[in-house]
Amino acid sequence: MIENNKKYWIYAPGENASKWEEFYSDGKMAIGWDELMDNLGNYPSKEKIALKFQNYYKDGKSHKNDVLCCWNFYNNISIGDIIIAKKGRREYLGYGIVTSDYIYDKRENYYSHRRNVNWLLKGRWKSNHNIAIKTLTDITKHTKNVNYIINHLKIKPSKNISETKTVILNEDFVFTPGHNASKGHTHAQYSEKKGQIDLFHNRMLTSSYNQLAGKHTASNVGTENNSGQGTKIDIVVKQGNAFCFYEFKTSSNIKQCIREALPQLLEYAYWKKRNHIKKLIIVSQNIITDDAKAYLALLRKEFNLKIYYCQFNTKKEQ
Repeated sequence: MIENNKKYWIYAPGENASKWEEFYSDGKMAIGWDELMDNLGNYPSKEKIALKFQNYYKDGKSHKNDVLCCWNFYNNISIGDIIIAKKGRREYLGYGIVTSDYIYDKRENYYSHRRNVNWLLKGRWKSNHNIAIKTLTDITKHTKNVNYIINHLKIKPSKNISETKTVILNEDFVFTPGHNASKGHTHAQYSEKKGQIDLFHNRMLTSSYNQLAGKHTASNVGTENNSGQGTKIDIVVKQGNAFCFYEFKTSSNIKQCIREALPQLLEYAYWKKRNHIKKLIIVSQNIITDDAKAYLALLRKEFNLKIYYCQFNTKKEQ
């Protein structure tokens, strides 16, 4: 069934689908023309994009399909839209749902224009008709083709699929609201003795998320957000255009908690210059000592580090 609030796009992941495996693995879609196009947000009209193509190639051609691809990629794809990946004119490769706004990733040498996609299906399906040859094609109004693809790939309604909007900070950190609760406890076997392991970290995370979501609204709080450095930030709170990063530690020694959390928070915040960090917060169950309080105050004063401590109340679980 076609969803009225979505657009359906046919998309070629690289020439002859050469980038499909990479894009599927990385959870993204991307287009090229890096040699002539910088941030697509800098072009207020299709005519401006066309002029860029014409000045670069100087071949007298309009390059209208390429121009339209760049224009649509920035302006007309929306979070929640359905992307159907294809190879050539007779094969579908899978589908996914767009989960981010446009991202211009200058670190990439090629395919620097991208959007994040939650790819939900991967395989090979032969088409009974010729597929559009263009890199990106809006097929929403072609209901016969859309219904054929939905049935052929067994595309499911996306109402139960998380489509949270992401916020990009310095092109690598991605803020995504929401929380998937992990177990608060589990069982394990140690030499024939079966005992219960309390996964205190997960309990702290879930309880703190609920408290912060109640204070700042759920759309402004996310757990285990991608730092952009191959690591996860325990909790991120968005306050206007600024962010607070929380790192949770479970050691019974507050000095040890600070020792473990501090370098992680500094990496999250300062590995690449960030101008939108409001606070870096270490959380543990320990009462802060005078020495720890003085140490963090010194870091704030002498090094202008926005580092703070918060005690998790184990009795109230908050």
